[in-house]
Amino acid sequence: DLQYHLVLFSLCHLLFFLLAVGTALFAPLMLRLHGDEAYFAEMARAAEQLLYLHTHFWPVALIAALVICLHTIAISHKVAGPLYRLRQFLQAMQQGHLPPPLRLRHGDYLHKDIEVINEMVSILRTKMAEIQAEQEELNKAIVELQAVVKQASREEIITHMARVAEKGERLAEKLSYFQIDT
Repeated sequence: DLQYHLVLFSLCHLLFFLLAVGTALFAPLMLRLHGDEAYFAEMARAAEQLLYLHTHFWPVALIAALVICLHTIAISHKVAGPLYRLRQFLQAMQQGHLPPPLRLRHGDYLHKDIEVINEMVSILRTKMAEIQAEQEELNKAIVELQAVVKQASREEIITHMARVAEKGERLAEKLSYFQIDT
């Protein structure tokens, strides 16, 4: 969609430019053609200039239009490609996956933006690994507490509960890195 829109906008700009230049070049000559018959020599010169412009201006304009369209397509690939990969990347994250860093082709645009996103995901990956490790430690401490509760003394239970609380606090500390803005 983006590429089609860029090509369409480029063509609209090009058509406007050709219309403006064509009007500036051809309109004065056409007005001279509708002069008095007394100025026949001037009308003949105007007709000759008009034919010369038609034979030389429009082929060059057509070639320029083709080059501009091809260049617009090439440039749009350098923008649309990274945006497409970014969309896939974000959809993977939406499904709970932390994909590997995004890689762009040489010559693509948006490198700095993708670097920032890759840094963000790298930090997120590190923080998630820390949280998962803390969650695992908390789960182990809870299992140990459950095993001890049945046959342990009150002091042992309190010690294990303190360990569970400590693991819970460490998990909460890791989670506090994330702020949810509303």
